[in-house]
Amino acid sequence: MPFSDSETREEPTWFNSNVAGSYAPSSIRAQSPLRKVCTFSNGGRVAEFQLVPQHWEHAKTGMLFGEKISAVALAVFLYRDFRFAGENATAQDLVKIFRDEFGYREQKNEEVEQFNALFIESHEILSNMEDIFSPLAG
Repeated sequence: MPFSDSETREEPTWFNSNVAGSYAPSSIRAQSPLRKVCTFSNGGRVAEFQLVPQHWEHAKTGMLFGEKISAVALAVFLYRDFRFAGENATAQDLVKIFRDEFGYREQKNEEVEQFNALFIESHEILSNMEDIFSPLAG
């Protein structure tokens, strides 16, 4: 499970007992690493998150323990319930969708640097996407 540090602590940092409410601004505690990465406005269903300047530096130290995470594994987790048009999705396809949706487009140097600070983009992690995704029946 991404963002779980249950191996290092008795209580998970990333989740409250109510997982769905864990990321509501009212549930994010003052000491949460997320407070160093985002600012929040409004609340409830109209809550808005805004990344702070140099958010990637805070995320890497406070949330990733100085390590990078696999962009492929995160994309597979995030898009696990989505349907993809076309023949066969590849790891590269998923990472491209992830980069586009989360603002890490390859056309801008600053966004590439931010992406590279946080993620490993090794596509070899998932050599056989058929093991992860299955075609939808007709």
